[in-house]
Amino acid sequence: MRQTIALMIVGLSLLAACSTGPSDAERTLEAQRDSLATQIVDVRSTATVEADRLLMTAEFAQTAAAQVRTQNQVLSATIAALGGDAALVAPRASTPTLPAVIDPAAPVTPAPGGETLAATPSPAPPNLYNAVTARGVGANDCALATVSQFTTADVSIYVVATASNIQPGMTLASRWFYEGQEVIRHTFKPDFAINQNCIWFFIDPEETPFNPGSWTVQLELNGQPVGEPVAFSISG
Repeated sequence: MRQTIALMIVGLSLLAACSTGPSDAERTLEAQRDSLATQIVDVRSTATVEADRLLMTAEFAQTAAAQVRTQNQVLSATIAALGGDAALVAPRASTPTLPAVIDPAAPVTPAPGGETLAATPSPAPPNLYNAVTARGVGANDCALATVSQFTTADVSIYVVATASNIQPGMTLASRWFYEGQEVIRHTFKPDFAINQNCIWFFIDPEETPFNPGSWTVQLELNGQPVGEPVAFSISG
């Protein structure tokens, strides 16, 4: 009997010991709970710090804006007191610039036949150029050779030039000078257009004595000198 009671006491003691201590599963759950609680505290702390920073930034911006407004008011009052225009320091709202809008549906009219339209060049004015003296001219009315020294034995002396854009009715002329004095003048009024062709005048001893010395011939167009006088000489 005593042995049975002793065994029962020992068994109850073991059961009591088992029931009073926490199990492994309970310890694991408690550890996870403590870890989550710590993480929650950390998250709340971080969120609080960020919120405080944002609040400080907003307060700083408001304070700066208020200071700028106060400075503008003081400056405006000072300028007004000095007789100036306070509107010059008044804040002005910026006006946005809108880009030009091109209507893609607007029709574009091409040149007829797909040709490129070019500006019509202005016609060149009439002119006489490349004037030279010579002993004769060829079938194309141009000088056979340029000559600037003649003799009293020559039978003729020509002045030849290239004519451009000469219209019918214009007056061409040559004025011949000996030692600076005009000795003869010839004129020509064509009844046809002349363009990039040679024209010529000449003198001979029968109408003008070929006196030895310095000579020049000046071409004219409608009474106005054209180019520089062409110089030549005659020797005895």
